[in-house]
Amino acid sequence: MKKKYLFIGLILSLIALGVVTFFLVRNRGEEEIVEDINNTPTYKYDMILEKQYKADNLWEYKVSGQFPNPCYTASVEEIVRESFPEQVTIVITVSKPSEEMVCAQVISEYEHEDSFTASEQAVVKLEVID
Repeated sequence: MKKKYLFIGLILSLIALGVVTFFLVRNRGEEEIVEDINNTPTYKYDMILEKQYKADNLWEYKVSGQFPNPCYTASVEEIVRESFPEQVTIVITVSKPSEEMVCAQVISEYEHEDSFTASEQAVVKLEVID
């Protein structure tokens, strides 16, 4: 009889653990989305996106960050997806220096300013690729 209650208790404990794990994983995913929408600094090169809607569908933005040395380069592309509201991704593609290149090991500041056209309701995010 005691084994039966022990077995039932074990099954209920496993079910409770599964439910708690499900909600913890689901909530963690929602927090990551909120951080991305708020444009918190990315962990790659501490890149930060500052954006501002001006008028007449004109947005101005500034991306700033740090590279490990001045031999790193970056290219920027604005991707505006046609939807409502528009989904805008500022893509920073970072190029590392070649192995043969000799660079001073000093932190190098990176900054890029530009503009794009999208409606005032557009959702703008930053993506860093290396």
